[in-house]
Amino acid sequence: MISCRNVLIYLSPDLHKRCIPHFHYALNPGGLLILGPAESVGLYDELFKLVDKKNKIYTKEAATVPRPIQFIPRRGLELAHFGPRPVAGLGLNFDADLLKVADRIILSTYAPAAVVVDDKMQVHQFRGRTDLFLEHMPGPATFNLIQLARTNLVPDLRATIRRSIKTGKPARAERAKVTLRGKSYEINIQVVPFKIPGSDKPWFLVIFDETTSRSKPERFLQSLGKTGVQREITELRRELAVSKESLQATIEEQEASNEELKASNEEVESSNEELQSTNEELETAKEELQSTNEELTTLNEELSNRNLEMMQLTNELNNLLASTQMPIVMVDNALTVRRATPAARGAFNILPTDVGRPLSELRPNIDVPDMEKILRDVIETLGTRERRLTDKEGRQYSLRVRPYRTTDNKIDGAVITLVDIDGEKEADADKRNRKDGSSRK
Repeated sequence: MISCRNVLIYLSPDLHKRCIPHFHYALNPGGLLILGPAESVGLYDELFKLVDKKNKIYTKEAATVPRPIQFIPRRGLELAHFGPRPVAGLGLNFDADLLKVADRIILSTYAPAAVVVDDKMQVHQFRGRTDLFLEHMPGPATFNLIQLARTNLVPDLRATIRRSIKTGKPARAERAKVTLRGKSYEINIQVVPFKIPGSDKPWFLVIFDETTSRSKPERFLQSLGKTGVQREITELRRELAVSKESLQATIEEQEASNEELKASNEEVESSNEELQSTNEELETAKEELQSTNEELTTLNEELSNRNLEMMQLTNELNNLLASTQMPIVMVDNALTVRRATPAARGAFNILPTDVGRPLSELRPNIDVPDMEKILRDVIETLGTRERRLTDKEGRQYSLRVRPYRTTDNKIDGAVITLVDIDGEKEADADKRNRKDGSSRK
């Protein structure tokens, strides 16, 4: 593990680019590189794989490492360039570089052309000159080896790679033919599977080994004898066997694709059924909401009608109380003033703002010491109480208390009525005098 947090941000871009390959070279396969929150591997994302974005933790990828650059200051480079350069001082590094250069020359000169592919037949690396065997066809860019291979190489190439993938062992195809610019070549195709330490992903090295480069435009004309005919028959049988193997591999790929398409189709059908079920549930919910909305609309209309009726009843009650010349007070079970007629203002000293106040807080002009006791008895016994009273001016009144009954015959308070006895006597006397006066006339 290498932890280099909040260091690279202080380095120049050139020095930053020189550090990342060194980290990759120093780590073991699968090793971890931890950088700061504002740091990254930059252009070397093929060397490291991000495993924790928040904490900037990378793991080493098995990629081709750029040749590490020695950490020598520029001033030191200048001195080393102009100063003495003893060969003995180079030591082991000089021998290793010399070996690398020699290996590179040998590989580029004598090694056969090859490509590195994965189990999906995607090319990840080209080695040597592969233009004799591979070519880019017109159309979208691709790295699929089968699409890059020349047409007459496809059967042998596909069959050999499939055989190596199935067995996990090297596979080889002999004397495969490829034609380029009117010339026919015979090559050997060899597929070698391998794995990178620290990774389970399979890789395959496909080697194109050219056995002969001699032009063969008239091969059948040269095979006039019996031996030539037999050799051609053997070659044709081999090509037929390879074609059958390639066709079988193609059939297997097609079957695998059909299975995948079938599974995808089943998933799509399942998703369609789920969506249909969800749609039905939404339709049901929509119908329920519509029904509920209709019920609420009906209820709202009923409430509006009830409200109109209540307003009408309230207006009638207010007019009735306003036109009543008798002091009447209504209280609830808590002896709180509920309503009062205008005539009750003088007798009980009640103002319109006193509605909702306890009756005990009022100071009536008529003294009734046990008013609360009378009201409690009426509410509890459901009876009627009546009492004669005299106000401060000597006028006599009849106090009547009755229970307040609701429409469902429940007791919800009491009704206090005050009758002016002297006023009734005076009214009777006036009637008698009017009658006597009319009889005399």
